[in-house]
Amino acid sequence: MGSIIRSISFKNFYNFYGDYNDNIYYFGEGLNIVNADNGMGKSKIFNGFLWVIKDQVYDADTKTTISADSTPLKLLSDKAKLLDDTPIMGVRIVFDCDNIRYEVCKSIRYEKKVQNPSTSNTSDWEIKQPRIDILQTDLISNNTITIYDTDEQKKILNSYIINPDMQSYALLQGEAIDNIVDLSNAKRLASTVEALTDIGELKNIERTCHVLAQNAGRDLQTKQSAQANDQFEFESLAKKKKFLEEQIVKYNESRDVYQADLERAKETYEKLLSKIANTEKRVEYREKIKRIKADIARVVEERDQLLASVNDKLFKSNMPWILLNTNGYVDQYIELREQYMKDRAKIEILSNPGSFFSPLPEGSPDDGSLKMMLQKGCCFVCGREAKKGSPEWRHIESVLNRSKQIEESASVNDLHSFFGDIQKSVTSLTNVDEIKGDIACVILQSNQLEGKIKKLNQDLKDTTSEFLNYGGEDSAKDKDADENLVNRFARAQGDQKKYADLIREAEKQIQKAEEDIKRIDQDMKKCGGKDVPHEYEDMKDLIDDARIMFSNMKERIYNEVISTLEKKANHFYQELTKGNAVYGGHLKFERTSYDTIDINVIDARGNQLTEASEGFQRMKKVAIVMAIISSKLGESHFVYPFIADAPFSAYGRNFINNFLEAVPAVFNQSIILIKELYDVNAQTLITEDGNKLLDRLKDGDIEGSFYVNSIINDEGATLVDGKGDRITQTTKIEQRKAPRYE
Repeated sequence: MGSIIRSISFKNFYNFYGDYNDNIYYFGEGLNIVNADNGMGKSKIFNGFLWVIKDQVYDADTKTTISADSTPLKLLSDKAKLLDDTPIMGVRIVFDCDNIRYEVCKSIRYEKKVQNPSTSNTSDWEIKQPRIDILQTDLISNNTITIYDTDEQKKILNSYIINPDMQSYALLQGEAIDNIVDLSNAKRLASTVEALTDIGELKNIERTCHVLAQNAGRDLQTKQSAQANDQFEFESLAKKKKFLEEQIVKYNESRDVYQADLERAKETYEKLLSKIANTEKRVEYREKIKRIKADIARVVEERDQLLASVNDKLFKSNMPWILLNTNGYVDQYIELREQYMKDRAKIEILSNPGSFFSPLPEGSPDDGSLKMMLQKGCCFVCGREAKKGSPEWRHIESVLNRSKQIEESASVNDLHSFFGDIQKSVTSLTNVDEIKGDIACVILQSNQLEGKIKKLNQDLKDTTSEFLNYGGEDSAKDKDADENLVNRFARAQGDQKKYADLIREAEKQIQKAEEDIKRIDQDMKKCGGKDVPHEYEDMKDLIDDARIMFSNMKERIYNEVISTLEKKANHFYQELTKGNAVYGGHLKFERTSYDTIDINVIDARGNQLTEASEGFQRMKKVAIVMAIISSKLGESHFVYPFIADAPFSAYGRNFINNFLEAVPAVFNQSIILIKELYDVNAQTLITEDGNKLLDRLKDGDIEGSFYVNSIINDEGATLVDGKGDRITQTTKIEQRKAPRYE
């Protein structure tokens, strides 16, 4: 028997104000998406299913599933409370099951007791008991009847929509995936495996055979005691056997205690497993942030030193930057000086013709040349030798002295000497174009350092973002908490090994005691003599053989189921985690000697992986759920609806896409209420990945439907920051892709 939900509609249910036809979703086989941001009705849709099927709702305040009877007023739309005197709230589900269509309508009528009742105070309202109306239509004959019998109604609601045994796997709310397959409780997981098969019955038969074998053994021992050749020896053997049996009981009790301790250690270990991965990442990123900050400080200091040197370069002695773009000005100065000399000569001639003629004739060497002549002992004008002290040398010296006398007697306004000094001082600066290259080098260094700082700041931003994604906080308290977590994880690992070793030791002692009992049984058989009726021994042997047979059968089926689960879980795990840069390993199912199942993630060498992120941890559990579901049915599809509300809180983009890709291969119908495909800034309100999925639905690559929820406000409602209050807001449903059935 299987079922398909065809539609769900709401009347004044939470933020779905209006009649059923105003708030309806049509679903088909395959993948059905309701895409909505927080507060836009995803959890309310899920609560609609919960209320009809299990008479429960998910309370977002306490993050727990509670009885709907405890908060009936919360179910009613606030807008309906405000506008209607006798509002009716209801949920209608239409589903098909074995060629029968059921239309289930569950509703509650409310009446105001006061004129302006509170929207949350139940004393202001009279709340009627929930009413259930069910129509049943035969899809072959088209005959429709109304189901009035309350027991039949409960059966339809509780069993026909989703089988009770599979509801824990089919109705997932948020973090509920963590509780479906409790990997920290190996015993509970073993119970889940037993539910998939008839192993539970085999275990009951095995236990019964064990009791019968004990009874048959006591009967045989009584007969052997009566016929014993050596009564003293027989009683001695019987005492030893009784002691060993008591020891086995004690060892079993100890093993149960150790097993409970081991399960607690495993629970702690499993709970810390994803957190320890995040902790190790936080430690890694914390150190990386420290290194990046140190690099930034170093490069900033280097840049600041470079910029501080610019001021010195502006006035440096050999080539000051302040002369930038003065190229050619020295040549212009020389030309201007020559012109000045000509103009000066003209003025001197016109004003005082006699004064123009100086003691030094025109064209005489300058003072620098005269000094050089004295040093070299040679006249630069005529080329004759002028050794020091010679008449020629003294003549050159007198000319130099006359030049000095003229300069000393010159007027303070005479610019001849001034311009001469400038000419001598700037001659070395005629190549000022070299400054540009010098400046370019500094700019290049500055840009390189700024680039390094920019890259380091981006690295710091990215690293800090990753640090925060792994739950990091930049505080000493957070660091201490991480260290405490690492220590707790190490203790949990140590406790697991310790209790596992104690269990193995207890089992070893049990096995040794059982072997000793077998030898004692042989000795007691010899002591009992030949007169003991064979029927007693035959009965005991027969029952022992039956117990062993059923035990072996249980072992074989158990191993086959575990092998199948491991194979399927790994298939789904690889499908769900493909495309990730991080290696996720593969799942290893291992049955312990005390009828529990351990599941670990191991690498290609068989070593356990403990650093998987929370996303990998979640996907591991989803893969196991898929394996359990497909193993239960013995086929590839789950024949009941799979309904999940916001199951992706810890998933990355790649995980989500893989999940949506894998879901249709397992579930005949899935209804996914999701926010990760919602983009408030997009015109379509759908992300790029969501649009790709929508295109596949429209093209018929996969079956299903696609809806987008949004929030609308009443016309004329007073808005604060562009938003209305809860009473003015209602959920708008947009159908982007309809199923084949509508």
